[in-house]
Amino acid sequence: MENLENINHLIVPDVHGRTFWKEPVKEVLEKTNAKIVFLGDYLDPYGYEGITSKDAIVVFKEIIELKKLYKDRIILLIGNHDVCYIGETESGGRYDRWNAPEIRDLFINNWDLFEFIYFDEVAGKKYLFSHAGFNPEWLDIRREFLGIKDDDEPSLDFVLGYDWKLNFFKDQMRLVSYLEDVSFWRWGPARASSFVWCDVNEHLFEHKHLEGCVQIFGHTQQAKVPVREKDNLYCLDVRRCFILDNDGVVRELDGRELEDNSDAIMEKERKNAENAMAFLF
Repeated sequence: MENLENINHLIVPDVHGRTFWKEPVKEVLEKTNAKIVFLGDYLDPYGYEGITSKDAIVVFKEIIELKKLYKDRIILLIGNHDVCYIGETESGGRYDRWNAPEIRDLFINNWDLFEFIYFDEVAGKKYLFSHAGFNPEWLDIRREFLGIKDDDEPSLDFVLGYDWKLNFFKDQMRLVSYLEDVSFWRWGPARASSFVWCDVNEHLFEHKHLEGCVQIFGHTQQAKVPVREKDNLYCLDVRRCFILDNDGVVRELDGRELEDNSDAIMEKERKNAENAMAFLF
């Protein structure tokens, strides 16, 4: 890892039982004062990666213990897979019914260690971290429940001021249900997805960005290259860690700045859709 002295945050995308995060986290903790943000989804490994459900639970316990040792430096966010266990909905892909009681207990007994969102300012820029990113339309369609006034636009200030953790249990049935809003981008019926389910293509194609911040999230797994759209968003779910440096630039561990590749990704998605339609009709 290069330029350790210039690291402001180390970002860890979806874990799913993987261990790619261990060495970078160890080095950052030992050699810097930087904070470390885990973007959620700790369990439910992909079978083809050779990680068992029990392996994933062991890794999850290691992350929890690390958080206890470095409470002020490590942020653990909650993803869609995590919500399924906490809320006992069994709606997530690869849901581990056999180990679900143990997993839920790990979340509930350590609830003070987790957050739904994390916010920080670096080099004059505002960064909002969540599992899948906020589509303002989701805030709009759930404004009555969330308490957004009719004449107010969904805003960054609202997102930061709303107590997601308190309301998760205060009105769990409804908030869990609304967090499971999934749009057609993930084969769901909702008009917009929540911030634990929003597909990166929903952000890119619908151009509905939360104003006043740069969003950093995971959730939509990419083959090798993360997604960047200008200074609107970064989708980093590619099974490796990233750096937010002291200048407010998101980089690979070797120091390379991430390129804006959103246009190329959208063009590829359009061609895939055209090919699929041609095949069907």
